[in-house]
Amino acid sequence: MATSAPKVLLLGLGAIGRQLVTLFDEGEFEVKAFVSTVSPHIVHGTLGIELYDDQLPKFIADSGSVVEVAHGKDLILTSVGALAEQAVRQALLVGSGKVHVTSGAIGGFDLFLRSGRPVQ
Repeated sequence: MATSAPKVLLLGLGAIGRQLVTLFDEGEFEVKAFVSTVSPHIVHGTLGIELYDDQLPKFIADSGSVVEVAHGKDLILTSVGALAEQAVRQALLVGSGKVHVTSGAIGGFDLFLRSGRPVQ
């Protein structure tokens, strides 16, 4: 029985989004991007992915993962281990948005909630 490729929705397709698209192996993932307006991206090329600028809730519901890469947006980082990579840290520092780092307890609460145990 064949399994379908995981569906990934990118919110934005600027410099970061375009770089991210190149990291996905063709056929391994089904990547789509939601952008504010499709036409400017058609001029620069779509890198082989489908672009949309309408019906965002539908595409979020249909996707297994949603990655926000829109220009100038704030980021909530729950995996602080990502900051151990100097290149990642530098990329986050040069952006125009803010990075909010959550404490480790957030992940612990999530694990308890998923296990069905009450959080005390």
